[in-house]
Amino acid sequence: MTPIGTMVHYVLPDGPERVHGQCRPGILVHPLPHDFATLVVFRNGPMDGADHPVVEWIATTEHSPRHEFGTWHLLDECAHERADA
Repeated sequence: MTPIGTMVHYVLPDGPERVHGQCRPGILVHPLPHDFATLVVFRNGPMDGADHPVVEWIATTEHSPRHEFGTWHLLDECAHERADA
């Protein structure tokens, strides 16, 4: 299980079309069985849509190294974070 406090990326499932699928930073708050977790995610203010708070609680979301909408992944699973990308 990924430990509490781990920095992760959350893939946006909603908001303006220009941000769908973009990553936002998050902190793993509570690991759950089967690669699920509760996260706190930091959005890009109004750029991510006026109907979302800047800090958002994301309950029971799944880990996916394939970057599917509404899932989380570790920083080293993100191509734009790797030095060799």
